[in-house]
Amino acid sequence: MSNYHQVYVDSTNHPILRAPGVMQKDLFSFDYPEFKVAMCVTGWTNVPCPTWSNPGRMCRQDIKLPCTQTRKSKFRVYAEVVYPESLESAVKSELERCHLTASALATNVVYSAATASSVIGPAATISAAVGSIPAALKTYLESFSSCIKGIGLSDALRRQIKADIKKSDKVISDWRLGYEYDGLRLLPAEDIHYLL
Repeated sequence: MSNYHQVYVDSTNHPILRAPGVMQKDLFSFDYPEFKVAMCVTGWTNVPCPTWSNPGRMCRQDIKLPCTQTRKSKFRVYAEVVYPESLESAVKSELERCHLTASALATNVVYSAATASSVIGPAATISAAVGSIPAALKTYLESFSSCIKGIGLSDALRRQIKADIKKSDKVISDWRLGYEYDGLRLLPAEDIHYLL
């Protein structure tokens, strides 16, 4: 049986899997650009490609030049609580209150570390945020554990509630040209449509 599913039995004794309830709260997130250099097709030209039957034959050939490409990604650190879906709504509300209170304390830890870096740039910010996760998790769990003890849940039910702090890095746009050549100068890709 997986930690993420609760097993119930129907009237014919067949197991039924139910997805658990999940609460998430962002502690720190930001969008950042990524860059790479690639070979891009900037045009084409005709080049000789003779054959025995057609010695004057011309073929189309792409012109490729180095170019920069960009895309956006989103980094986030978040607190997550996984709980049995069978909890009563009043208990879920109390659980959410405990989660939000603990998340606020953990946010201070992650945000302080991520913004205190003397090195500027996404890599330094991400590294500082990831480095702060153990301290933020300790702060979060201390607050969350003491809070849910006050709800009055049974020990068996309390053990089914899992809390953690996680990170994710998600690409939110495809690679695209960072700069385009309009025939006279290089322009940021967003500005090229104004010239057409």
